[in-house]
Amino acid sequence: MGKGVCAVCGEGETVKAHLFPRALMLDMRGDAKALRAGSRHRDGYLESQNGRWDDRFLCAAHEKMLGPADDYAVRLARKIADIQPPPWGPKSVQVDNPRPDLLTRFAYASVWRHVMAPTNAKLKLDLGPYEMRLRAALFDGGALDLQVLASVSGAATANGLTSYALEPHRQKIAEFNTWHFVIGRLDINLKTDARPFPKDWSELTADRDPLTLVVSDVFDLATIPVLRPITDRIRASGRRGARP
Repeated sequence: MGKGVCAVCGEGETVKAHLFPRALMLDMRGDAKALRAGSRHRDGYLESQNGRWDDRFLCAAHEKMLGPADDYAVRLARKIADIQPPPWGPKSVQVDNPRPDLLTRFAYASVWRHVMAPTNAKLKLDLGPYEMRLRAALFDGGALDLQVLASVSGAATANGLTSYALEPHRQKIAEFNTWHFVIGRLDINLKTDARPFPKDWSELTADRDPLTLVVSDVFDLATIPVLRPITDRIRASGRRGARP
């Protein structure tokens, strides 16, 4: 058991909580001996077996409440893992989304966990008033009223299309404030902005069944601006050590 205090109830012993679903991190690891994680805040990289976790901020009961949404996202991410960008016509695909609420909860949970995990305290991530809205929706039956956009990443290396994990960070889409992250090839933007997305975006929001996913054209992973500071720090030195 962990030694922290549950961020939701303030009671009980805390347990290991993966910041991204363990199953997807293992999918990305494949046959490799370990996953490698870089950061814009340190040189080199760290290794882990199944992704980053923290055992200081969720009790067993509240960690378990996030499980169904994680499982749902794992199935969706595996379904789109091998999708190729269409050579012509609409750059989108439709996939079954019988539980839009679970996909939305996954977006909420992924952002909330990364912001609240003590291991990320030094990053000073801040959801402002949206922290309470996410917490209420995840643990207290609150409304799932923040819009989510989902798409299929086209990131690639010399070996072809690739899966990777990019932890939640602030990003603007047009003039809208969002939290953006990528896990596998599932690319998510959670809107934290009082203004609704334009009406002509409504067919692309995650609250629909079937779910319409824009499939990005193939692009070099090394050209993603938000990743450049991370890859530069990785190249700055060798391995720093191992950390779950």
